[in-house]
Amino acid sequence: MRRSDFLRAVQAALLLCIHLVGGVTAQSGDPKDPAWGQIVLITPKGSLKVKQSARVAPLNATEGMLVHRGYLLILSPTARAVIICGDGRKREIRPGSHGCPCTKPCTPEVCGIRYDGSTIGATRGPDTDTGAFPVVISPRKTMMRTLRPTIRWSPVVGAKETITYNVTLYADAMKVIWSRDVASETRLAYPDKEPSLRPGQTYKVVVRSEGSSSRQEHTPGLGFTTLTADQAQRLADEEARIKRLELPDAQTRFLIANLYAARELYSEAIEQMEDMFTAMKESVVVSALGDLYATIGLNREAERKYLTALSLISARDFDGQGLIERNLARVYENLGIIEQAVTRLREAIRTYRRLNNARMVAALLNEERRLKKLRDRP
Repeated sequence: MRRSDFLRAVQAALLLCIHLVGGVTAQSGDPKDPAWGQIVLITPKGSLKVKQSARVAPLNATEGMLVHRGYLLILSPTARAVIICGDGRKREIRPGSHGCPCTKPCTPEVCGIRYDGSTIGATRGPDTDTGAFPVVISPRKTMMRTLRPTIRWSPVVGAKETITYNVTLYADAMKVIWSRDVASETRLAYPDKEPSLRPGQTYKVVVRSEGSSSRQEHTPGLGFTTLTADQAQRLADEEARIKRLELPDAQTRFLIANLYAARELYSEAIEQMEDMFTAMKESVVVSALGDLYATIGLNREAERKYLTALSLISARDFDGQGLIERNLARVYENLGIIEQAVTRLREAIRTYRRLNNARMVAALLNEERRLKKLRDRP
C-alpha cells in the first residue's frame, strides 16, 4: 500500500471511531452545534453520567440537562433514563456508553427559549431594586390563555406599610375596563364580579400609588394579548401530545412550561415554573425562570434566578455554567452594569476553554471586546 493510501485509511478509521462513540471530541455548546435533546428522567438518581468533552471527567447527569451531539452518555446496567429530542419524541437511553440518540436539534418547545444562549426579547427594562414606582410583573409583554389572570407588580421601595395601590385594566385605545384599590399587597386575582376578558383582544395593566405609576416605565409592548379560540385549541392539542409521553408529573409540567414560553405565554410559563421550583429545587428550573424574566425585560428578577441557578448547578457541568454566565452578562449589560457584564463573560470564557470549545471562546472574546469599548466610551 502506498503511503498516501495508508494515511487516508488511518484518517477514515479515526473518523469512524469518533462517530461510533458519539463524537466525544465535538464542540459542545457551540452555536453551530446546538443541543439536540433534554434529559427528562433518570431512575435512580445518579445512575446516568455525562462526559461533555474528552478533556473533562464525567459528571452525574440531572433531569433537565441539555444534551449535545458531542456528549457521551453512560447509563448503569439496571437504570432507566429518557431524553426528549428536538423532534419532540421520547427516546430511552440504553445501558452502557452511547452518544446522543437524537436526530434533530432542539427547539424552544423542547429545550427552552434560550437554550442556545440567544438574546430573544432581551430588553433593558426597569431596575425594580430601586423601586421608585410600581412595575407590572404579570401579565407583561405576553400572550395569555387564561381570561382571568392574576396581576402582580413590584412594591414601591420605602413606602409605608399601609400603602394603597390602584390597579386599572385598559383595553385598546386605553379604554378603562375596571379599576380596583389594593391595600398593602402586590398581587390581585382577577375580580370574580368582573366579566372575563375576551379572546384575541389586547389589554394593559397600570398600577399607581402615591403619585407614581407603572406608566413611568417606557419599555415598549408592556400590554398582553389573549389567545383566540383557534390558538387556544392548538395549544391544548400540543399539551395533550406532551401528556401522551406519559412522563412523571414534574417532567410533564416542565415541558408544558417550555411550550408556553415558546408560544410567548411568558406569564403563564413563569407561574408554572415558580410553582415547580418550590417543590423541585433544580438548577434547570430556576435558570429557565431567569430566561423568562430576561425576555420580558425584568432583569433584576432574571439576575436573582441565574445566581440561584449557579449555586445549584454541578461544579463540573461546564456547558450549563457557561450558558448561565453568558446570560448573566447580557442581564448586566441590560442593567447598564458593564463591568459586571465583562466579569461574567470572562467566567464563561474560562468555562468554555475547559471544554476546549475554541469557536465559543472566540465568539465570547468578541463580546468582551465590544463590552469593553462600551464601558470605556467617554
